Amino acid sequence: MSHVHIRAHAAIHDGMTDAFKDTASKIVATVREAEPDTLQYLWYLSDDGRSGTMCEVYRDSAAIMAHLGSVGPMLGSLLDTCDLTLEVCGDVSEEVSEALGGLDPAYFRYLDGVDRRS
Repeated sequence: MSHVHIRAHAAIHDGMTDAFKDTASKIVATVREAEPDTLQYLWYLSDDGRSGTMCEVYRDSAAIMAHLGSVGPMLGSLLDTCDLTLEVCGDVSEEVSEALGGLDPAYFRYLDGVDRRS
């Protein structure tokens, strides 16, 4: 399995839900326009507006690096609105591990499963 899945969890700071949503819209627009190898990029917001979850699927490590290059300038604004934790599922390059190091992600290697999407 070569695709890399990332799940990001956001604990939104008090009073920052609107700013979080605004930053999310800008980031999603950038991904939509500039990242053909980002295969899935979905943001979800809890009913109370206090937490968010992002589900991301990248073709490979190069796609993750392209993503960080295109949305990197907006990550500071995102981190101003929330505390972010990451789970990275799949094999990534050393370059990706270093680039994500400041976010202290949890890494999970592929074990087994069924994926019927082609």
